[in-house]
Amino acid sequence: MADWVAWQTVADWVGKLGVGGLGGWFLQRWVGVRDKAADRGRARVAEARPDVLPVDGVFTGDHKASLTLRNRGPGVAFDVRATFSGSVAVIRLTQIESGQTVETRGVDLSDSPFFQQRADAPGEFTLRFRDRFGHEYVVLLPVRQERNAGGWFDPLPEWGRHRVVDPILTKKQLRAIGGA
Repeated sequence: MADWVAWQTVADWVGKLGVGGLGGWFLQRWVGVRDKAADRGRARVAEARPDVLPVDGVFTGDHKASLTLRNRGPGVAFDVRATFSGSVAVIRLTQIESGQTVETRGVDLSDSPFFQQRADAPGEFTLRFRDRFGHEYVVLLPVRQERNAGGWFDPLPEWGRHRVVDPILTKKQLRAIGGA
């Protein structure tokens, strides 16, 4: 009996609003639910976002470098990798917890032409890491050259002049994270 009453109510609404009105009402509800899922996804990504920055470094005369990295974001940074222009060396860390400062091990960068010849543009330390959803973030730190007494070039990182490249997430990805 209850099913019959429900169908009778729907038929009554269709008669009053018309098929277009009822279709519009269902469409509005469907889009509203999807937008809420995207908003939830946006909030979850913000909660999981790591913010890893190079804050200091040690560069030795034999072209070895180690970096001090700090995660200022609320999320854990996974699969942290740092590279330098023209070098095949990679600094790797499995993760950096939120609020943690880590000093990396020294890595040999002498294979980079940055140290032997004047470059037209500054070199770059490229720092890549992922959040818990697997989205990759990139931080670019410019490094200028300064000629030393031996005729080679020493690196001068421009601390604080880094550029952050955030991942671009589609509404579909945000809805998937938000649970729609």
